[in-house]
Amino acid sequence: MAGGQGSRLRPLTLTRPKPMVEVLGRPVIDFVKDAMVDAGVDHLVVTTGYRGEQLSAHVAQWSHHRDMKARINQEATPMGTAGSVRLLLDELTETFIVGSGDSVASFDVQALLKAHKENGAKVTMALWEVEDPTEFGIVGLSEDHLGELDGDLREGFIRQFKEKPTAEEAFSNVINAGLYILEPEVLALVPEGEKFDFSKQLFPIKPSLQLTFQLQHLI
Repeated sequence: MAGGQGSRLRPLTLTRPKPMVEVLGRPVIDFVKDAMVDAGVDHLVVTTGYRGEQLSAHVAQWSHHRDMKARINQEATPMGTAGSVRLLLDELTETFIVGSGDSVASFDVQALLKAHKENGAKVTMALWEVEDPTEFGIVGLSEDHLGELDGDLREGFIRQFKEKPTAEEAFSNVINAGLYILEPEVLALVPEGEKFDFSKQLFPIKPSLQLTFQLQHLI
């Protein structure tokens, strides 16, 4: 997912999309691509919006390496995270991975895929742990599908979301890491032609989807 404007990074994003901002001399989206490739992914589609032509030129270079296919899918209008993926509904016919193109992450995607399959999950979400959860969207877990929240858990069933809680409201210090593994039927819950978001709309209103979650770490 690489369609956002990155307004909070201006002026860096006035002339380039946020995933093309460099970290350690590389566009940030390359770190996500590497995590996918290391897990054996050989077909990548980058959903683009703002200044998508820059991403198109960059992504075209990926196909020259490691026998992989890579292309962009340009949005005509902003569709949100889930809406942008739903545009690929006809292509996504088996388990697929969704990553945020603006995350500098070292995900163990293979471990997430293994947990996803073993649990028969429809959705698996990567989480990471922070010291101060008040600046993020936090996730509350339980040991059982309908169990009570346990702020000490680092793997389990999702029970609650809270966006940028106060210190008193924070029931957890694990947050959404922006990487999901999904089954194709989940996309049927995303309205066609609407701007729609995974973390703000789909997941909170459909908690029965979240069957397994694993803590991952950012670089």
